[in-house]
This record gives sequence, C-alpha cells and structure tokens, in this order.
Amino acid sequence: MVDSNWKEKYPFLEEIWKKYINDEFVNDGGDHLKFSLSCVSNVSHRDLTSVTEQIDICTKFLRNLKSLYTDAYDSGNFEKRCNNIYYWLYYEMKERKDYKGSIKNIIDASNELIQKPIEKDGCYNSYLYENFDETEKLVMLQIFIRNIVVIQEILNNKCDSNRTSCKKFIKECVDLYSMQPYYSQTCNNPNSIIDKTCLAVKSFKEKYEELRSSQKIKNEFPPLSTVTPEINIDLCLLEERKTDQAFPLPSNQSEPSIIQR
Repeated sequence: MVDSNWKEKYPFLEEIWKKYINDEFVNDGGDHLKFSLSCVSNVSHRDLTSVTEQIDICTKFLRNLKSLYTDAYDSGNFEKRCNNIYYWLYYEMKERKDYKGSIKNIIDASNELIQKPIEKDGCYNSYLYENFDETEKLVMLQIFIRNIVVIQEILNNKCDSNRTSCKKFIKECVDLYSMQPYYSQTCNNPNSIIDKTCLAVKSFKEKYEELRSSQKIKNEFPPLSTVTPEINIDLCLLEERKTDQAFPLPSNQSEPSIIQR
C-alpha cells in the first residue's frame, strides 16, 4: 500500500489543484446554502475537530463540480478538470476519520443536487470507491498521467521548492508500475477498479518516457526497463536551507543525494 499521508509528503500537489479548484466564494443564487446544508448531513461527525473543515471541503467540491457542468469546455479540458476535481476530493478527505463513508455520501449528494445533462466522458465511476486500497493506487497513477505538463514544469526548475516532493511522488508511481505482472494477470473485468488500475499502469510507462525525453532531467530518471529503477531524490541547496536552517551546509561541502528505496 502506498504512503497515505499525501498532504504532508506531497505538497507539490497543491500546484495541480490551483489549476482546477476555485477557492473563491461567488454569489451562486442560493446554491452555497443548499450545498452547505447537504454537506452537514453527509460528512462524518465522529471527529468533531474537523467537521467544519470537512463541510468546507464538501461545499467547495460541489461548487466546483457545478461550475464544471455550467462552464463551456472542450471535451479534453472537461475530462481533465473533472477527474482532478474528484482526485482533489479524495486528497482532501483521505486523512479524515470515516473518510470512505463521507466521500461516498458527498458524491451521492452531488448526483442529487447538481444537474449533469451530459456525462460527457463518464469521468466518475461509482466503482472507483469500492476498494479504497486500490483507489489510492489508481488516483496516484492518474494524477501523474493527467498532469504530466505541470510535473515537467516543476522538475525543469532545479530549485523549485516542490521538486523533491514531486520526485518522491514519481518514485511511488514507479513502485506501483513494478507491480505490472500482478495487474496483467488480473485485468479481465472491464467494470472493475483493478482493471482501471491496470490500464493506468500501462499508460504510466508512456508518460514516464515522455518525462524522460526532457534533456534537463533525463539522467535523474532511469528507464523502467532497469531491474530496480532508482530515482535520485536530490535536494536543491536553496531548498535545504529553507527546510533545515539549523544545519547549514559548509561552503565547501557538495550537495547531498538521497536514494529513496
């Protein structure tokens, strides 16, 4: 199972959400109140310290989903935006108590409250949340596949503060790709989440090679044909100084490398 603490381990994902999630409150003709009341009923109240946060997440999800269906988008942008809205919901809710039930309830509420005249690409499938261990793998691979341009931009900037967490995320995806033999044996049900994960594993190879095509970063990412691919999780000197002021590097000391295995 992949590391579950995404918010702490992969802060670079916030750069992706900024492109698809609108945080601004707008006068929506009463929808905000309607969405808020629905969310009060559909999130878990077991952890009282986070109920307000969960209601805010739920309301923001419903607001962005409604905007998705009312704004004019071509099919390619619709699919990418739609998927990322659902991935964002999973990302925000997965650390909460009873998040599985809350996610399902929130999505059920969206089906009742938001008119979806055309399920253009069927970006949401109910079986996505039937097996949450598998959901985590699928969402992780799909975030990489569907946001390769943003990931390349981060990696091409050697001292981007998000670079290290981005590379750690890719390493997790490579580890999932190494499970390909297992998925190749189980991809036989087109309406199962395991089949979707299988397809994502196959698509990952193509996008990973696309990432490696950049001469700036090619040497940092070994080919997947390597028996045990090692991604060098290097820390930019500037980034290290920001995160570890207590232990500054001597001026004559070279930048360290961290091999994550």
